[in-house]
Amino acid sequence: MTKDELKLVLEALKWCHGGEPCGTVEAIAVVEKALAQPKQKPVAWVWVNNKGWLNYGETPHDMFKSSPLYTHPPQRTWHGLTHEEIDYIYTGIRAVHHDVDSDVLCRAIEAKLKEKNT
Repeated sequence: MTKDELKLVLEALKWCHGGEPCGTVEAIAVVEKALAQPKQKPVAWVWVNNKGWLNYGETPHDMFKSSPLYTHPPQRTWHGLTHEEIDYIYTGIRAVHHDVDSDVLCRAIEAKLKEKNT
């Protein structure tokens, strides 16, 4: 979770003046989003020993603060279009352009996919 997401969760879970919890719906949504992100496994661990040397290994070192090393960021989950969304886009374009231009249709689909995956 990013710092901003953690701040949102913290604010949402604070108690309101009347003693009732507030903002839990937003907190739940943020936590569910964070949990849905795939967790990448580190390929190695790195730490600085008591002589100031940089070391690495397959497991974290107990005596020194170890940091995980990753090969690349985890891949995000792809969200495609449902049949209903495709029909909605196609119908909307046909209402404006009676002869549907494939370029116009492709750009509309591209815009919807970008919206869903960013």
